Amino acid sequence: MLDFMMGHYLIASLDANTQFSGHILQCQEDKFRDSLITQRQTGTEIIRGQREFSNTFNIANWERLGHFALTKEALVYLMNSVIKTKLALAMDTNQTFLRTWVRVQAALGNANTPYILAGIRKTSAWTKGTAVDVAHVPKNTDPAFEHWVVIRSLKAASDDSDYYDVEFWTWQRDYTVKFKKSVISSYLACLVYGFLED
Repeated sequence: MLDFMMGHYLIASLDANTQFSGHILQCQEDKFRDSLITQRQTGTEIIRGQREFSNTFNIANWERLGHFALTKEALVYLMNSVIKTKLALAMDTNQTFLRTWVRVQAALGNANTPYILAGIRKTSAWTKGTAVDVAHVPKNTDPAFEHWVVIRSLKAASDDSDYYDVEFWTWQRDYTVKFKKSVISSYLACLVYGFLED
């Protein structure tokens, strides 16, 4: 639903020539410091990126049917420019997940109104209600991710557990799923996170 509504908002509201900016955190595994990249795109470029991403889903007549998929860059634009959050950052999770999660928690600090949105792969694994032990191996033709969800909580099941318990919201429902620590990054493609107020 988030993808549908926000995708159509983008189509209806973006001015073709206005330039927008968003922040992408690039995490360097072999460096002490991460790089905060400011990406500037026109409305036309944002829409073009959305169309290219939407085409990777291989849905016939997707534009007529309303299947307009959101990239992380477009979601950062929406959070910054439309919802007017105090902070919106995007980060790929193509490194060890623990390091990714530590960075997110450090950025959010003690914010009163934090949010974490996740671009996820293999949606069925998230909603089937059983522990996920096997890594997801996407095909070359698969989209970068399938769906956006709201992460409510993510923590180790216990101090010595091999699993993360993930509580999330999507399709007007709350879910909980247990992921083995060694495979969770294969199901999480990217995160968009920040806070709504100081």
